[in-house]
Amino acid sequence: MKFIIRISSLLFLLVFAQHAHAQFGKLIKDIKDSVAKDDPSKQLPPVYTFDYEYHMESEYKGKVDKYIFLVKNDASVVAFLEDEEDEMNIMLWDHNIRKAKFYMIGKESGGKGMMGLPYIDMAKLADKQAEKNKDKFSIVPTGKTKEIAGFNCKEYKTSDKKNTGYIYATTEAGITGFNLVGFSDIRMPKSVSNMQGLQDGLLMELTSHDKNKPKKNAVNMRCVKLVKSDYTITNAEFQKVN
Repeated sequence: MKFIIRISSLLFLLVFAQHAHAQFGKLIKDIKDSVAKDDPSKQLPPVYTFDYEYHMESEYKGKVDKYIFLVKNDASVVAFLEDEEDEMNIMLWDHNIRKAKFYMIGKESGGKGMMGLPYIDMAKLADKQAEKNKDKFSIVPTGKTKEIAGFNCKEYKTSDKKNTGYIYATTEAGITGFNLVGFSDIRMPKSVSNMQGLQDGLLMELTSHDKNKPKKNAVNMRCVKLVKSDYTITNAEFQKVN
């Protein structure tokens, strides 16, 4: 149950958080409008394989969260993995067949369960948010570079009405179409939560803070490891849970 509660907020990690509560209701409406209708004729493949493991740590208001994503080269299948003491849980998005699944694996019992989740059309949602916020923030390349986790990264300056910071992205990883473009906290700065302006490369590091008070709204995210993955999910091993 703890993971299900947390994963509901993690949905925002791949969509778009907003800066104020007044805008939050509009975001929820946009998310609901972007939920794709399930097509029963499209079935899960027998096995999911992944090309990369993408490990990221984020710090906001003194709290550090760690994320592990399993990603295909073209980001057609993306999974979030959380390894707890007594269980492992995986949330998977298959963009090829427009389905989302939640996998549960008990470490002591060996039990494996799977349940369906609403599939959100991220491209549709991104277009809506980009149109609404296009004049409210900026992301500009600086021409500088930095090495992160063994990859050369381009630097971008970010800014909105209240906040400023930097984003670093790489095109050397061999992954396309996968950017972390938001956060679960609706108080995140617009220049951070609206990263659809970043089209060139994979996010590797991000910093942002209040323009007048550097410690206010301070956000730090960094990819700590990006490696090849041989992880697989065999769907026949999981019992469907309603």
